[in-house]
Amino acid sequence: MFSWALRGLGGCLGAFLLLIGIVRGVAYDSAYFAHLRQLLTLPAVLPDTNTADIDACMTLLCFLRMYPGSTPAENIEAVLKTHPWIGELRFIRRGNFGSSDLQIYRWQWSGLQPAFLTGENELNINRPRNLVDQLTLPTTITFGEIWLAFGTPFVTDTLSQQAYYPHFVVRTPLVCKTFWETPVVLLFKIRDLTALRESGDQLRQRVCQQRRG
Repeated sequence: MFSWALRGLGGCLGAFLLLIGIVRGVAYDSAYFAHLRQLLTLPAVLPDTNTADIDACMTLLCFLRMYPGSTPAENIEAVLKTHPWIGELRFIRRGNFGSSDLQIYRWQWSGLQPAFLTGENELNINRPRNLVDQLTLPTTITFGEIWLAFGTPFVTDTLSQQAYYPHFVVRTPLVCKTFWETPVVLLFKIRDLTALRESGDQLRQRVCQQRRG
């Protein structure tokens, strides 16, 4: 999985692994990365948010009680208004965007959320489908930490600066100098891969070549 990275980055990747170990105080594949994988990997069957099964689920979306592509729109406002992690809540707009009747909620955290969740968050509801369509969560997690925990993204869209993993998408500025250190925005959404152009193995090499040019 890391064959391209090892060829393209060589000693740079080794230094990066050491840096992450120093910063986090842990070695690669330690408890920190295991916990990160647990939080962001969805279970094979999503538990019903109205049953006790949700309390045994340790992923981030289970803690938030909302699943894009699964949670009905009529349930989400109650979740947003009562969840202890969610502070100030705003309803932004409702209108037709293309063929979708889209509702948008934004919120700040209450201070009770995990420390890696930060900034203003957004949830989109697609009314024709009557489902949560996308959840956008800014974080302090870096792209390098995501890469170490989950490996190379399986596909990327450099126009929207998104890298796709099986259970989530990350959005991050694709800048060579800060490629590993930039915090990512996590996107959980109903995915359409038809417009994606580039494999993850080509991503950093192309970004850095553009900078040199």
